[in-house]
Amino acid sequence: MKQPLASNSVLEQQRTDAMQNDSTTKNNSAIDTTSTKNNTSAIPRQVTQQAATHQAFLKQRQQAQAQIATLLTLQLDAELNANIANKIGEGSLSSPNKQFSQASISQESILQASTSQASVKKERQSILEAEQLPVPEGFAIQGPKGYAYPPLALRKRFNQANNIIWDTADLVEFAEGDIAKVFGDDYKIIDSYSRRVRLPSTDYLLVSRVTALEAKLHAYKKSYMCTEYDIPVDAPFLIDGQIPWSVSVESGQCDLLLIAFIGIDFQAQGERVYRLLDCELTFLEDMAFGGETLRYEIHIDSYAKNGEQLLFFFHYDCYVGDKKVLIMRNGCAGFFTDEELHDGKLSLIHI
Repeated sequence: MKQPLASNSVLEQQRTDAMQNDSTTKNNSAIDTTSTKNNTSAIPRQVTQQAATHQAFLKQRQQAQAQIATLLTLQLDAELNANIANKIGEGSLSSPNKQFSQASISQESILQASTSQASVKKERQSILEAEQLPVPEGFAIQGPKGYAYPPLALRKRFNQANNIIWDTADLVEFAEGDIAKVFGDDYKIIDSYSRRVRLPSTDYLLVSRVTALEAKLHAYKKSYMCTEYDIPVDAPFLIDGQIPWSVSVESGQCDLLLIAFIGIDFQAQGERVYRLLDCELTFLEDMAFGGETLRYEIHIDSYAKNGEQLLFFFHYDCYVGDKKVLIMRNGCAGFFTDEELHDGKLSLIHI
């Protein structure tokens, strides 16, 4: 059975509705397009304004940096000119000397400053080369590179002692060999002990000779010894030609020799060893130089005993020539067994 055809009025109504829908769609599209165009035009204006502000800031900062660099360059140029003028005894070399403001410095002034700086450096180098002095014979101390002063040459100015009780060979024997060969047969039994008082050997032996002695075997009373140490001009410990403070202190090491001469090893018998417990140091002058002689006047002042423990108290004065350069006061040393040193407990009774 066939479907009935739609009436003309119905078809006309459908056509009208379709045209209205199409018109609404076009209007909405036009509105969206207009809104998009308006937003697009607003955003570039805002971004452009921010970018312009930032670019202006960067440009001003670059200009300020360039001006500061130029000022520093011109200042260095003026200082170099002044130094060269003092060296050669003439007027200042030509350099930019203009009044300027930070806003008016140009690239031309920067170029002129750089050229002048190179010229000044070349002139300074020629002066330094002309002032080089021949290196004298002997040990020369090389100062820091870049300073224009002649190398320090050390020469031997050692004391010439009139009275020598024990020389360097004797002291090396005491440090490394037999005590009886230095102090005599009265001390021979000490060489049979497993340990005894010795001086340091080789590079740590910082005494050259003994020139005076006031002490007696087994006499525990005030005693005195004078020693001298000739500082080598090529000693590896020299710093700009001078000894370090540690060497000046350790060179007074012959309190060991003095207490050994008094006979401490007859009591220690290899069971007790030396330890420095305390001292006070005062430096009065600059450190001595290589080629000079350190003289030490060493005094044992008193002793203290508790059972088999023995301590002694001493001081010394150190001289270079007749000038006192170092004093040591309230020195305290003693002899202890391994167990006593491990426990770290001492009890003193003065005698």
